[in-house]
Amino acid sequence: MNERKPRTRFVVGNHVVCISSGRAGQILALTPERGLCIVRTARRQEVLTISETDLRFASWDEIREAEADQADSGRANSIA
Repeated sequence: MNERKPRTRFVVGNHVVCISSGRAGQILALTPERGLCIVRTARRQEVLTISETDLRFASWDEIREAEADQADSGRANSIA
């Protein structure tokens, strides 16, 4: 009765969403033995270490939305 959920297999370059924060980003590095992923967020270009259990694959719409938000914020910063 000890059924374990199969582990999601992420690879470098996957677009993901952090479940707890809703931030979209791209995986830069993995440490599978620790279950951690290094993720660059799309909007703020922050680099975060996130547990792979707190990540899910991003949909195409989520990727496009995050990239559009990042482009809009870049234009706003260049105008100011």
